[in-house]
Amino acid sequence: EHIYESQDEARLRLLGKALSSLWVSPCGRLGVVEITRDDVDAIGARDEHVQGIVNHVRGIKGVEIAVLLREGDVDAPATKVIVRSRGNVSVAPVAQQLGAIGHKNAASFRLDKSLDDARAIVVDTFLASLPRVEPASAKAMAKAKANANASAKTERAKSKRHLRPAE
Repeated sequence: EHIYESQDEARLRLLGKALSSLWVSPCGRLGVVEITRDDVDAIGARDEHVQGIVNHVRGIKGVEIAVLLREGDVDAPATKVIVRSRGNVSVAPVAQQLGAIGHKNAASFRLDKSLDDARAIVVDTFLASLPRVEPASAKAMAKAKANANASAKTERAKSKRHLRPAE
């Protein structure tokens, strides 16, 4: 059997369920997916099937912080939170604020909250931690567009110099 590009069907079905819950913040910098108890039970998924799902969210253009929320068992209703970031965005300070130990680009912890409550806490806390990015002014955007158009015209003119008429 092939080792590479071989995955359990349950893992792919769980990935589909998680991605169908995808929420991206209005600023586009925070992405969140959820896995419910019902999803795991219906699919017959195991803990190892959850691994790596959060990285699909981190791969979305513009997303700097990706969060996977996994609903706990009925016996232990805590929500597991898995967080990944890219670049210079550190998730460690927020993870510590929420009672966990995290690395710069990765953290994992439990919140003794329902899935809905955990989502609200995590989204609010991580959004508040992101540095504010000012939108580009209309004047700056117009200048950038004009520069891009001028560059394109120059490139077209250069490429036409190399064309010769057919003989």
